[in-house]
Amino acid sequence: MAESGRGPLIPLFNELQHVSPRWCTLFLKISPLLYPTFLGEVTCAPTPETLKLDHFLDEDEDFHLPHTPLLKDLDIQLFIPLSSIYIDWSSLTTVVAEFRLMEEFFDVLRLAERLASFRLRLTGYQQCTRISPFTHSALRELYLDTDPKVPPEVVTMLNLATFPSLEKFGYYSESSALFPNSAIPSIFNRSHYQLTHFDLCGDLQNGTPEDLISILSDLPTITHFKLQEESESERLNDALMSNMLLRRLTPIRPSEFTHTERLLPRLESLEFLGYKGFSWSCLASFVSAVTLDRSPNLRTTPERPECTNSIRRISFKVYGEEELEHVDAQSLIHFKAAHRAGIFRCQLLWVEFGGWVYDPFSGVDDLS
Repeated sequence: MAESGRGPLIPLFNELQHVSPRWCTLFLKISPLLYPTFLGEVTCAPTPETLKLDHFLDEDEDFHLPHTPLLKDLDIQLFIPLSSIYIDWSSLTTVVAEFRLMEEFFDVLRLAERLASFRLRLTGYQQCTRISPFTHSALRELYLDTDPKVPPEVVTMLNLATFPSLEKFGYYSESSALFPNSAIPSIFNRSHYQLTHFDLCGDLQNGTPEDLISILSDLPTITHFKLQEESESERLNDALMSNMLLRRLTPIRPSEFTHTERLLPRLESLEFLGYKGFSWSCLASFVSAVTLDRSPNLRTTPERPECTNSIRRISFKVYGEEELEHVDAQSLIHFKAAHRAGIFRCQLLWVEFGGWVYDPFSGVDDLS
């Protein structure tokens, strides 16, 4: 904005200056070059707890707000180099950001020692030049979103990071060539924490059901698991949500014995979105075991954790084509019983019809 065009807006921002000492949330979508004209001296902000930046910084622009003793939440909507942001990082507990440099991931962890939740998107325009082992003791939530340009160094990054307090971890990949089947178990085993929430989403074509089962076998404390496959093509023969996985997730009755270890014995919520790579009958067996075993003596079995039935919610959103395999009558009975019990929800999404959603249990229609 030219200097001559700022005049009419100055009275408005003069009013903002009067209330700025009482701000708790600051959302800026203007160039830092305009701060002196519109906001005056705001480098000292004693009350803001939330800061949201939504503006591209030019090479000669910096964001200065170094005195923010109460600042807890930082949200960077567009790419802003970390080196251009001057704030009090020591008080932050939540950061949402997009970074081009992977090393900025470690810089945030180093600067924000009290950080509890970190959600970031790695765009990978430049490869990382320095990665060294790092431990962050306070972080409880970490969600990584990687685009197709992210280099293989993201695997190295996961292999070198340690988070002893981590409880929630999510990984979203837009690159079918990068499935961190070795890096994810590495970070889990090294940190030795009680992880309860695990999300695995995105283009996962490079992963196999065996890879996923291998990862989950090292996570016995998981209570909430979300799997979202967004592959461009169907992968019915090797979809991650497979019959093999459903069988390994199914609670075992105390009277039954199996040579195969059950996965996620503490699971409470299972959420899936993707193409159907399993059979309706196998899903029905899983749903039936969860629904029928509701008596108190079958819910928790400490001496045999594989028999514990703690699942309270199963949500499936299944991509389908015009012709989708019909549900057999017996499976449909189990599905409807679980639906009435408030445990099971299934939606069919026909991708060839503009994403039309069909819930076979919400009305009078069914799949039979």
